[in-house]
Amino acid sequence: MPISYSYSVSSFILPKLNPNLRPIQTQSRTQNNRQFPNLKIQSSIRTNHTIHFLKPHLISQKKPILYGWLCSAISVYSLSNLLSKFSAITTATTTVDVSQGFALGGLVLVRLIATYAQHALLWEASLNAVCDVRVHVFDRVLQRELAYFEANDAVSTGDIAYRITAEASDLALTLYALLNTIVPSSLQLSAMAMHMLAISPFLSLISAMVVPCMVLVVAFLGQELRKISKKAHLSVAALSAYLNEMLPAILFVKANNAELLESARFRRLALIDNSAKLNKKRMKAVIPQVIQAVYFGVLSILCAGSVVISKGSFDRYSLVSFVTSLLFLIEPIQVSLSWFSF
Repeated sequence: MPISYSYSVSSFILPKLNPNLRPIQTQSRTQNNRQFPNLKIQSSIRTNHTIHFLKPHLISQKKPILYGWLCSAISVYSLSNLLSKFSAITTATTTVDVSQGFALGGLVLVRLIATYAQHALLWEASLNAVCDVRVHVFDRVLQRELAYFEANDAVSTGDIAYRITAEASDLALTLYALLNTIVPSSLQLSAMAMHMLAISPFLSLISAMVVPCMVLVVAFLGQELRKISKKAHLSVAALSAYLNEMLPAILFVKANNAELLESARFRRLALIDNSAKLNKKRMKAVIPQVIQAVYFGVLSILCAGSVVISKGSFDRYSLVSFVTSLLFLIEPIQVSLSWFSF
């Protein structure tokens, strides 16, 4: 019998294994269901429960997280100094000194190393935390009673296996995106905004009208893509769980001449998964168009900058520095959007 999948990794494993979490809705048909209810939790409550469950695992990785955030601060500081020195060199009337070139090269090298260390440390923290979650969840599964696996409405072993493996990997990506957004992206946004404001308050005002619009678009597309991705994950979980249950029982299927029935069931699950994947790919195809819209916004700022230059407000070198800062301002927004594609 095919199994209904209506919960994600946070609503399936985490609330059941944490007795302190109180579900919003429960469905109790047997004693097993009364102890481990099938939950349908509101999004905000589910997020709070997930964070509550993950908190000790993240705290155990505080050292690489803090080091990663420190490296991000060094990277942003180097980038800010690099833009300032580059602007000073381009506006210099005399020949550029060799020491200035070495200073620029040193700042570039420091930024590259700091950025690499930031990503490496945050990935280390995310993967280690998810590894701890996997071990913790598997230990809790081993402690379940036999009725948890053998009852009529028992949880599918294939479903458990998929969520501990594939969906845990998705959790690692989500944690990394979260850790990379909290401090690194916020620091870069703040630093580039201040640099732009120091160069030209007028163009900064124009950018302030463009960037929030892009943030709203990113947030909307991210929310829609997250919903579609969840459906795609649930559909492949259903397909994987069905195969894990049916293939070991292939002799029973043949003995009962149920090949046509099982083929129809598999075809239905495969079509559902194909439809979910297709919707996800279509949504992801919109993302490059959004990025193009960002660059069109940059182009409009360039046009406005040309008008300002023609009025003698500031020179073309300041415009180059301003646009460079704007590109680095947009970069964290693009990165945040790309994380919704997993």
